[in-house]
Amino acid sequence: MAAGTNRALFVGGMLLLGGFSSCQCPGGAKTNSVCPTELQGCETNSDCPDHFVCRTSAGHPNVQCCDRTARTCKSEPDCCPGQTCSANGRCVDVFDECPNGDSDCGDPDRVCQKWVDPVLGESMRCTYASCAADGSCPEGQSCFDNFCVINAPCNGSCPEGEGCVPQDNRCHPYGALCKATPQPGKLVVFKKPENVYDTCVMSELTCELVELPPLHSNDLGRYASAAVSAGQVHVAMYDGQYGDLVVADYDETGKLLKRVWVDGVPSGKTPVAGPSGPRGGVSEPGDDVGRFTSIAAAPVDGTLSVSYYDVTNGDLKYVERGADGTWGAPLVVDSAGDTGLFTSIKLDPTGKPVIAYFQKGGGNSASNACPDSPLATGLKVATATKVHPTSAADFTIETVSCSLRPEPPCYGCSAPGSAQVCASGTGGGVCKTPMADCAPACVTGQICVAGAAAGAPSQCVKQGSSAELAGIPLGSGLFPSLAFKDAMPVVAWYDHAKGNLMLSQNEGGTWKSYLLDGQDGAGKDTGNVGLFPSLAFDASGNYLVAYHDASKRRLKLFQAAAPAPSATAFSVIDDGLADPMKDGPSYVGADASLLLAQSGNFVAYQNSTGGDLRLAKFDSAASKWTVTKELTEGALGFFSRAVEMGGKLYLVHTRIHTKQTPGKPVIDNHLKVEVVTP
Repeated sequence: MAAGTNRALFVGGMLLLGGFSSCQCPGGAKTNSVCPTELQGCETNSDCPDHFVCRTSAGHPNVQCCDRTARTCKSEPDCCPGQTCSANGRCVDVFDECPNGDSDCGDPDRVCQKWVDPVLGESMRCTYASCAADGSCPEGQSCFDNFCVINAPCNGSCPEGEGCVPQDNRCHPYGALCKATPQPGKLVVFKKPENVYDTCVMSELTCELVELPPLHSNDLGRYASAAVSAGQVHVAMYDGQYGDLVVADYDETGKLLKRVWVDGVPSGKTPVAGPSGPRGGVSEPGDDVGRFTSIAAAPVDGTLSVSYYDVTNGDLKYVERGADGTWGAPLVVDSAGDTGLFTSIKLDPTGKPVIAYFQKGGGNSASNACPDSPLATGLKVATATKVHPTSAADFTIETVSCSLRPEPPCYGCSAPGSAQVCASGTGGGVCKTPMADCAPACVTGQICVAGAAAGAPSQCVKQGSSAELAGIPLGSGLFPSLAFKDAMPVVAWYDHAKGNLMLSQNEGGTWKSYLLDGQDGAGKDTGNVGLFPSLAFDASGNYLVAYHDASKRRLKLFQAAAPAPSATAFSVIDDGLADPMKDGPSYVGADASLLLAQSGNFVAYQNSTGGDLRLAKFDSAASKWTVTKELTEGALGFFSRAVEMGGKLYLVHTRIHTKQTPGKPVIDNHLKVEVVTP
């Protein structure tokens, strides 16, 4: 029984006296049309429906009518679903009473509804809301056995020989009424959900196997990317609850068509939810994959190419959906060091996939004289040698630019077996020589280390931590944005080590890098700029890069015929001061997505201060950028992406949300697709 509920037992027919199904009608009595309206005339018990007996009616001694009687039982299978057999051999209803409404049910899935018994009258009982006529349910719920649920009733299983009764959320033995063998991902239920409690007709009881409700993820939509083909918007995203790569298709109205859990589901596991739904009903996590997705669609046949990061193994991965809609096996493209973050994928003019990505540490190739160090970071590019790669051998990997990130706390003594220990110090931790002669002995949270000076006694110090602060990694090659200038691959990226906006392009087989913003001609630092770059080329071949200026909290644009800064190359898209009455000065420009559409140039991005999604358009007549749309209801605009299809804009982004449930808050993140007519 759910917490906060009152389990009630009602005896069927308790207001009627006498009469069991084995009784004989009084001799000489005859049927007569003067039976009460709700009763039918009879001569024997066989003339009456289940749960009724033929007897003289009170006040009419010469009239035989079918009167309702209490259902007797020897064991629970003799009773209706939703009932139990009491100690005195009567079938009684079992339910969670809710005199105070839904809150008494103790479960956000269940609601309080009125139940009317022809004899006992009305009572308020906890149950599940019914599905709509078309089988639909509110967002986050699915239709199971005609009821809207998040999680399966009866905890998703019943012992063999029993079926689930969703109305009272308990299992009930079905005896010889039906033969049903439990199967993984399915639950035995009684047909006709309304045929329950004291009003049921025993002769109509049968059961069936019904697929369990699908798994539900409360964290779906982060690390999103989008592409279009064949009248559909395709979105790759991360399932943060289970650690999977998910790809979804939407129609031209923004309606979800289907979602596929492509990678991250372990094989050989027993489903505990609907096998036809997410993850095949498997709830056990596999490798954590699917972050930093990027998706590209072939314009001719709609083949989808997706790049993403494998957190568990620190690898860059790639997977492809063929023109027939079949997904191939995921490939590990690069496993050297910790690599594959912030991926950006595009198809070259011949249809071959090319991936730009960030390496967080170690395993650099020999190109550009990058050291093979665990601290080596860099921008890397993987170029497929065929249109449909099937193995890592089908990719050529190059390191475009690299730098060493600073040593983390206790670097060199945090590995197992190290001769030194991590002690608290400047920057979080320093390596010290362990000792065993501290007096008095060190307390919990302290470690014994050598004295600060030669010959000084050992001392107890606070134990340090080798953990690095979460956030944007230090290094070069972050947030790469890949595009093609004719056949030449070009990547805009952020150098976090120096706070600069950079651009690299492959000129005749050699990668060359250019500083676009962050330093003046004399090398003087001009601010921390270049985060979240988004690169595109216009019809004239001009370079356009939208990016975030962290120093001044604004969204900027670099636009020039060549990758070289000039007085006319820079403009401000949004200075964050447009609406001081709402949020005041705002940080704007995170997750910028530049789109050169048929109807003009647009940028989708986040107002991080307000948690809003903004869309800005370039007004060519006024020669300035204007915010044309802002979505403000909730924490929106995370991982924003803008694509165009059929003259309409599709803004893909993630809503970050926490919902309140009885007892604790629960993450409730999900993807949103907004359709905008320019």
